[in-house]
Amino acid sequence: MPPHIHNLPRLAEIANLPLDVKNRKVLAEINEFNIEGRYSDLLRPPVSLQEARGYLRRAKGTFEWLKSQF
Repeated sequence: MPPHIHNLPRLAEIANLPLDVKNRKVLAEINEFNIEGRYSDLLRPPVSLQEARGYLRRAKGTFEWLKSQF
């Protein structure tokens, strides 16, 4: 049974994924959006379109790396 947490860096650690600094940082960035979605009182101002594209590009790279681990 998976743990009832939503902290992406912690889940990667529990899964014993060999995270490098870059992928750990991306998971931490993505995690911030997850927290905002769950706890709306912690909302920050929306990101710009350029920032959103940067997050998406980094997330895609980390996703491809995650797929290569299995």
